[in-house]
Amino acid sequence: MVLKFISKELESWADEQQLVQAFIPPGQPRHNGFVESMHNRMRDELFEDNLFYGINDAEERIAWWRYRYNNEHPHSALGYMTPNAFAEKWKHENQMATA
Repeated sequence: MVLKFISKELESWADEQQLVQAFIPPGQPRHNGFVESMHNRMRDELFEDNLFYGINDAEERIAWWRYRYNNEHPHSALGYMTPNAFAEKWKHENQMATA
């Protein structure tokens, strides 16, 4: 019940700030499977394995994890390429197609 009040307050604040909100209905994470997959991986590999000793420590560890996730960790959904390598390949292929 408390969450309902919080969401109403959040909705009012977002309207005042003229923000566009995108909600995923509760119990339906499949509506944004890529983000859910990344969140699960981040939770499993970062948050459950680390104890943060302050905001600076958390920022450093999250930055390290983000670098590794994007530059060193191959993803099966991307043909076992890293996200940055996949993005570079995609960009190169699309530049060639438009030339």
